[in-house]
Amino acid sequence: MIYETEQPRRNQTIESFLNNCHLNFHDISQKDNNSLFGVYVTALLINCLTSIFAVCDNGLVFVAMVRKTLQRPSNIFLCCLAASDFLTGLLSQPAYIACIVMAIKGSQFYCLTCLVVYLLGLFLSSVSFLSLTVINFDRYLSFRLPMRYNVLMTNNRARNLATFICFYSALFLILPILGEDKLLERILSFAIFVSLAANFFICCGTFRIICKQQARIKAEIQLSHRLHQESGLARFQVRRKTSMTAMWISLFYYACYTPFLVVASISALSEKETMNLDLRVSWHFAFTIVLLNASVNPCTYCFRMKDIKLAVRKMLPNILFQNNRIQELRR
Repeated sequence: MIYETEQPRRNQTIESFLNNCHLNFHDISQKDNNSLFGVYVTALLINCLTSIFAVCDNGLVFVAMVRKTLQRPSNIFLCCLAASDFLTGLLSQPAYIACIVMAIKGSQFYCLTCLVVYLLGLFLSSVSFLSLTVINFDRYLSFRLPMRYNVLMTNNRARNLATFICFYSALFLILPILGEDKLLERILSFAIFVSLAANFFICCGTFRIICKQQARIKAEIQLSHRLHQESGLARFQVRRKTSMTAMWISLFYYACYTPFLVVASISALSEKETMNLDLRVSWHFAFTIVLLNASVNPCTYCFRMKDIKLAVRKMLPNILFQNNRIQELRR
């Protein structure tokens, strides 16, 4: 009897929280539920396929970058971003799949799965946003202060900063638990705006410095063909490629998150507690595009960064050989 009286109260608490966050899709009519069935199935299939891809690819990239030969400050921040994408494929996408299944079945646990998806998305998105901002700032420092970069940005400082990003992102989870939903919306809106603006200006500043230094180095090589200047150009090209990779990651990140930010802004400005049918359809597609970003990033690492691509290539035969050996032992 005690459990039966407490269970409705818990559901009411979760539903009120989701209403405040404009995320309660539970009170929908049967007609709307039938209209959303095609959207549910499409999102279900896409997330089932891409979650496996995100876990496998980001797992390989994470293990490759953890190795000592690839431990540089820039790779440590990329490792933090890869870990966030790995957890997105391992936790967020399965939770969202469970949320869709609960919606199709009309289960009483639907609100609970919505809450889990919301909290996971909040934490992992914060980690990704901050990691991307730090990656771009790290690349800016490497060009703006090349002589002092190794002193300013060490591996220990990079690890401490990555740890701070994780703990700072976890603080966002305290506000929903305390019921400070409006305060959370304001803080998140401000943080997203600052992060987007900072990434944009940092990328522009880095690109401007790259163009100037490239023109200067080429002019010096034309005046005097010296070996050390050619080696300097080679080092510059490596740093330039790493910076351009960070810019490509930022570009894909903006492309994946912009639809969701638009839908979330429209929902936040709406006076209704629940979304209408068109906004629900847009929300599901926009959120699926956000989750797809976890599968796009490892492809960018492997395509643009030669050291990571070679490390992943060396790991694959070892993993396949170990799997075959385990199967043989089981037989």
